[in-house]
Amino acid sequence: MVKNHYLSKIILVLGFFLFYVAPINAQRISTELSNGWRFTKSDAAISSDTSTWQIVSVPHTWNLLDGEHSQPRDSLGLAKSKGKPKSEVPINPYYRGPGWYAHSLDVPEAWRNRRVFLQFEAASTVADVYLNGDHLGYHRGAFTAFAVELTSKLLYGRSNEIRVRVDNRRQENVAPLAGDFNMFGGLYRPVHLLVTDKDCITPLHMGSPGVFVSTRIPDISHAVIDVRSTLSLSGKDIDSLRLRAAILDAANRVVATSMSSLSKDPSVLQRLTLLHPHLWNGIKDPYLYSLHVSLIRSNKIIDEVIQPIGIRTVAITESAGFLLNGKPYPIYGVGRKQERLSDGWALTAQDELSDAQMIISMGATAVRDAHYPMSQNWHNICDRLGLLLWDEIPFVNDMTNSAEFAANLHEQLQETILQLNNHPSVSFWGLFNELKKNRPGQDDLLRSLKAQVKNLDTTRPIVGASNQPNASFNKIPEFIAFNNYPGWYGGTVSNWTSYIAERYREVGHRIAISEYGAGGAVTQHQEGPPTKPLSNSYFHPEEYEDYVHEQLYPQIKDNTHLWGTFVWVMFDFAANERDEGPMTGINNKGLVTHDHQLPKDAYFFYQANWTKKPMVYIASRRMIERLQSATDIHVYSNMSSVELFVNGRSFGKGQADNVHVFRWKNVILSPGRNHIQAIASGAGEFREDSCDWILLAKRESHSVHTGKNNKM
Repeated sequence: MVKNHYLSKIILVLGFFLFYVAPINAQRISTELSNGWRFTKSDAAISSDTSTWQIVSVPHTWNLLDGEHSQPRDSLGLAKSKGKPKSEVPINPYYRGPGWYAHSLDVPEAWRNRRVFLQFEAASTVADVYLNGDHLGYHRGAFTAFAVELTSKLLYGRSNEIRVRVDNRRQENVAPLAGDFNMFGGLYRPVHLLVTDKDCITPLHMGSPGVFVSTRIPDISHAVIDVRSTLSLSGKDIDSLRLRAAILDAANRVVATSMSSLSKDPSVLQRLTLLHPHLWNGIKDPYLYSLHVSLIRSNKIIDEVIQPIGIRTVAITESAGFLLNGKPYPIYGVGRKQERLSDGWALTAQDELSDAQMIISMGATAVRDAHYPMSQNWHNICDRLGLLLWDEIPFVNDMTNSAEFAANLHEQLQETILQLNNHPSVSFWGLFNELKKNRPGQDDLLRSLKAQVKNLDTTRPIVGASNQPNASFNKIPEFIAFNNYPGWYGGTVSNWTSYIAERYREVGHRIAISEYGAGGAVTQHQEGPPTKPLSNSYFHPEEYEDYVHEQLYPQIKDNTHLWGTFVWVMFDFAANERDEGPMTGINNKGLVTHDHQLPKDAYFFYQANWTKKPMVYIASRRMIERLQSATDIHVYSNMSSVELFVNGRSFGKGQADNVHVFRWKNVILSPGRNHIQAIASGAGEFREDSCDWILLAKRESHSVHTGKNNKM
């Protein structure tokens, strides 16, 4: 075996020297078109004068202000802007309609023998692209990429005008038709100009990179990587063309290659064998290789696509739950929306990186991209940091029975898989979220979508998120998950295990919890024993959100009926139709505030349970002004011992429960300011947290429950 191993290495090295061509002549040009756009939020004519249009940069959304619109309430629970009671407060409107973008593109004569494409990473919701007044193409769907070719319509040596009409109105035959989130309009992800040789790896294959990677690991000694490339060839001198696939390790050393001659077939399959692969192992070790697919003519690279890849397997088993590379791996999950207060959907690369870092700092291992595919940049970040992703198509709540709607769902599904498949972070393909029971044609549509996934990719589990017990479609995905909110929308927090056991028996194998949680506002607080507020009321105290998570998590953390759990949701987000909590138009179930800056108490509850880096956190810290002198104090820590001090006096070491909550009952506060201090210790290390609370006189009680004077 040793001799064969070294012989394989010698053959591999010889193969590399025979086939390798230095990429110094790579010809593809890719430029992000970020500046120089003009925009109007109206339905202009194709020939409209653009001189008065607004100058914007892309990514851009026209709903940055009204889509993030919210109304603060005063202490009586009224909308401050109107002064009207809840029944009279309108749903927050935001613009849903057409908008036009225009961009001038100077095209040099040198491009006359080249090909030119525009690639849009996303446009919400439908888009039509024009060049010099001619319609080039369209796209129907807000979350996947698409490309159009400009070549035949270009005017060389002069300026060309690109115009894009985008419309974010509800479209009867375009998913999603509904959902508890705003549909921001615009070119909200980057736009790229691509210039290639006449022969190229096509950008026109469903918005994908033109390269599709599938990995198998027959045993620990090697991995088999199938690379299917889709080419666009002029038909001239095909015999002079070669396609090379090369895998480079993290040190940029070539570790596997394949060289293929070409025919008129635009699809080329190449199989590479990687000896003793370094596996991509989630947050523990997110090791990445890079795949270089190069189109070569006469020993010169004329086009090249580079894809980061990770070698890994994912599976769900009845005996052990979720497996990464054949070993049990915890799915500590959160849901995420592609939105934040400062940017709407037009997120920056730094926005997405900071989101991922905050998620990992909490200890999460997985993210449900709800309820739609997210950006390539987000996926690249999760590849590098090791977060597992659940990607789903936007089949949310509603449908029509038209053939056009079904065709659009199939198209969005194919685009999602072709565009995101190569990312090792993608671990689940999701078919739907919260569909209704007994809808004609729905199950047949789901079965056809499932078959489409299996036809494209057999390496990842197919999942769905249901809130309907005993629905026929619960057994269509390979593994079903349930959205359930005991203690918030219905049911009590005490018997959740019974619900989970019932759903397990319903489908006959492990399930997941895809959503659970409660509303929580950092400006609203509740003294004394937790009291359930109405979910649609104006009062969403942070303490009750703490209570729900503290009560529910013990019932799921070691539950063998589950293969994973996903908190709803990581960050507060805009939801136009919500009229609840201290701000209208916000879903405040997040573990972090809408600006993605301030972690709530519950964030640190999960950090105590999901991380090993020593930490300690005093809960209910933002309820600064208090009325009750006797109070219960709870502290989150992953350390073995926590001692509580109030105004320098020790109240002893608390007793932790099985979810890392330390509690002290009936701690007496002194009138005025009280300094609360928690000192945690363990394994020779110490951590400290502190805050100040003020015990008020009774006549000052107006401020306590509303959040007034309670700082963020």
